[in-house]
Amino acid sequence: MNWAFVAWNVLLLSTLLGCSNAPSSIPVPVSETRSWLDPEGARAQNPSGENTSNEDVVEPNDWFENVTKQSGIEMIFRTGREAERQTILETVGGGVCLFDADGDGALDLYCPGGGVIDRNNGSVTGLPGKLYRNYGGCRFSDITIESGLSLPAGYSHGAVACDFDRDGDLDLFVFCFGQSHLYCNSSGVFVDVTDSAGLTTNSWDTGAVFADVTGDGWPDLYVVTYVEFDPLKSQPCGKLPNDPDVCPPQNYSPLPDRLYVNRGDGTFEDQSDLAGLTEPSRGLGVLAADLNQDGWIDLYVANDGDANLLYWGGSEFPLVEGGLAAGVAVNARGAAEGSMGLDVGDVDGDGRPDIVVTNFELEDNSLYRNLGAGQFDHATTQFGLAGAGRAYVGFGTGLYDLNGDNWPDWYVLNGHVLYRTGQSPFLQPSFVFQNEYGRRFADVGTQAGSFFRQRHAARGSAVADLDGDGGLEMIVSELEEPITFLRHRKPPTAWITISLTARGGNPMGLGADVSLDAFQRRVTIPMRGGVSFASHVDPQASFALEPNRQSADVSIRWLSGLREIFRGLTVSQHHRLREGMGDESP
Repeated sequence: MNWAFVAWNVLLLSTLLGCSNAPSSIPVPVSETRSWLDPEGARAQNPSGENTSNEDVVEPNDWFENVTKQSGIEMIFRTGREAERQTILETVGGGVCLFDADGDGALDLYCPGGGVIDRNNGSVTGLPGKLYRNYGGCRFSDITIESGLSLPAGYSHGAVACDFDRDGDLDLFVFCFGQSHLYCNSSGVFVDVTDSAGLTTNSWDTGAVFADVTGDGWPDLYVVTYVEFDPLKSQPCGKLPNDPDVCPPQNYSPLPDRLYVNRGDGTFEDQSDLAGLTEPSRGLGVLAADLNQDGWIDLYVANDGDANLLYWGGSEFPLVEGGLAAGVAVNARGAAEGSMGLDVGDVDGDGRPDIVVTNFELEDNSLYRNLGAGQFDHATTQFGLAGAGRAYVGFGTGLYDLNGDNWPDWYVLNGHVLYRTGQSPFLQPSFVFQNEYGRRFADVGTQAGSFFRQRHAARGSAVADLDGDGGLEMIVSELEEPITFLRHRKPPTAWITISLTARGGNPMGLGADVSLDAFQRRVTIPMRGGVSFASHVDPQASFALEPNRQSADVSIRWLSGLREIFRGLTVSQHHRLREGMGDESP
């Protein structure tokens, strides 16, 4: 999406209609005409009548409850906006990372810190992130200092985890504006090995994913980059000089993404050119999965205003970029969009992974249905989603079964990047779309919980069962607001959660499909990396089961091509399945 085009049309309409902020047909909170430095006022004043205050009123049918205060998580992603320089840097925001940092089987939480901007000269200083240990029961404890992660990693946006050196501990890559950092995990203590690993760069990294792209048994690192931005030379746009705002990304030159190939000795080699990653684009996310189920990891890249990219995996470089031919590069009208959040899931129950993408305002969020043979259909309208969320700017997202019927629902978190000159307010509602038996989606956001009845400047998110009851919790990051922990209020009576350990350089089973029979149909969940926006969660497959179920047989199609059945798994437990330990199946 061309931000400059949107902003110019808003300004023109505002002049013609005598309004100072937006066309008269779009409701704007009173606070939007004041300083954007007043987030509390912005939430409290909303003409729609929705609950936009910080009160988290729980209704009987709510799916989620805000338990942040009881969780022990106290973290705010800082953007630097208090400097009032209206930079594009402060709009990107941050994500969250759920991974087992200490090897105890529970998912711990890492939150990037963002940074601050000097009001006088625009210089940028990073702030440290925080690592929280999961003690169960939705209780977390800050272990940042003892983990070795207390020093700032730069102006950080997010992090991804993977055992890159295959020593049994999950390591952490924190991507930043400026220098990103790789931390090697040794029994829960993290050491910065960026220099020795050969990852010293000075760019603007906005996303990353670990995956064995080369198929040699070692996880490689794909890094998404955004634009060339010099904070010391940055000037605002908007209605100058009285009402400045953030400049659109089209004002800055795009950057090429990078692929670092794991040498297997603790170091990486930049093979971006050899892999064919030479075309610059304004990247904001990358997802790794086996989209055509051929046994190779594919990479799908979300770009901001440029066509999205799909690199088909294979045995040789360069990678084949086939986004346009596959039908996932642009929207149904053939236009590139401002894409941010990503996920894949079997939306229609045919066993193939479909793709969802969140987009900029005046653009529908995109659902690309997998037709097989490397072809996708833009199915947003077909699934009843045309116009849903079109007024807003989508970031964090995911396809998860949130109501226990084994159909993946779709949540979308929204928040503007323009403080004053967008067609919708800075603080925005978020949505949950319930999957109605693989045929369409229905908006049920207001009954999802108080968070979804409020307005936020939301960004990254991660979803997983964090308290061991089979229900899926959600962690959300916002701009200049506390990290939010949403606990699931209606977990299934019977359930099973699966994690994988594959052979070689694919320790978390990335690219595999996990299937079982439940509620009279076959349910399939793809194991993927790079979900949501600037976020990470260790791949898991969670299934709801019939209330009287005692055991379950689980089928795995591993990335290696091996197909196995693991029989008689106990219900209402989390199981880690290892490749080669099941019964082979056709």
